[in-house]
Amino acid sequence: LESKVQEIEMRTSTEIKESTVVGYAIRLGLDINRPKASQLGRVASTICSKRGYEMGKVNDPRFGYVKTYPDSVLREVFAKSYPNLNLGQL
Repeated sequence: LESKVQEIEMRTSTEIKESTVVGYAIRLGLDINRPKASQLGRVASTICSKRGYEMGKVNDPRFGYVKTYPDSVLREVFAKSYPNLNLGQL
């Protein structure tokens, strides 16, 4: 029952809690290339695996699918890669 409630909350919430690397970059106003997105994704995957965080998947016409990561992890990854970037409310 608890997992069903969480699933319903995720579907009805307008707050973004997870993103792809490129999606997060777009929200920050960054234009990143494919190699950089791949590198940031590997870092995010490593963090998620070490911490036991679940990663999602979304369909992508170029790659079949790409992973999604908790925004808290992406915030950490982008903060390390772009130390002068103002992450603001993201």
